[in-house]
Amino acid sequence: MNRYNVPKWGFVFLAVGNILLCYFTSLNNLITFTGVIIVVIYLLVAISAIVIRFKHKSADKRFRMPLWPIPPVIAIIGVIVALTQQSNGDLVKTAVIIVVGVIYWFAYLRVKSSRVDSGQAETSSLG
Repeated sequence: MNRYNVPKWGFVFLAVGNILLCYFTSLNNLITFTGVIIVVIYLLVAISAIVIRFKHKSADKRFRMPLWPIPPVIAIIGVIVALTQQSNGDLVKTAVIIVVGVIYWFAYLRVKSSRVDSGQAETSSLG
């Protein structure tokens, strides 16, 4: 993050990936792959909505979703139907990206977060 809280290395990584995809693949492949990525992100958001509501039942709910939990369930069903219509190649590429992201989170971001949390705990106990 820079001083404006913008993840500059995330943008660099995204730009390099997009440049490589634009150069090495056809427009049709790029569009279908991007569609699969967007649908998977939508799936993750719907699953997250359900998990967070059940995991933190006693938390203050700042947003009340009408007809809860029907909307995220419908979204999950719709996404699964949409994903069954996609090519196996796009699904495999998306799965690889998700696995790499999860490994990155476990190997680096989670460790970094726990170091920051322990540093804050040490600082607060000193002060």
